[in-house]
Amino acid sequence: MYKRLVVAAALFSGICSAQAQIVFADNFEADMLGLNYTSFVIGWAVSDGTVDLIGNGFFDFYPSNGKYVDLDGSSGNAGVLSRSLTLTGGTPTRPTSCSAAARAATATSSM
Repeated sequence: MYKRLVVAAALFSGICSAQAQIVFADNFEADMLGLNYTSFVIGWAVSDGTVDLIGNGFFDFYPSNGKYVDLDGSSGNAGVLSRSLTLTGGTPTRPTSCSAAARAATATSSM
């Protein structure tokens, strides 16, 4: 019985030690801070509205976190941010650094 538990534990630990590889990472540091963006230098596109590129002291709701995109924009018409990618293999996961709106108004975020 003990021998079976040791073998099972060894097999299970091997399965659990697998780690995901990062196959795509991006940031918005190449773009200038601004309001009502419709496209970005690094290939991201905005459709159906506008977004704001904020941070680094400019409408900086999360200080010391670099530049980030406010999908609600300032035009009153929230934008859709997208980028076409060709990835092979693996299983995509959602970003780990997402945040809901940091404004006083109530907001709903979903992914």
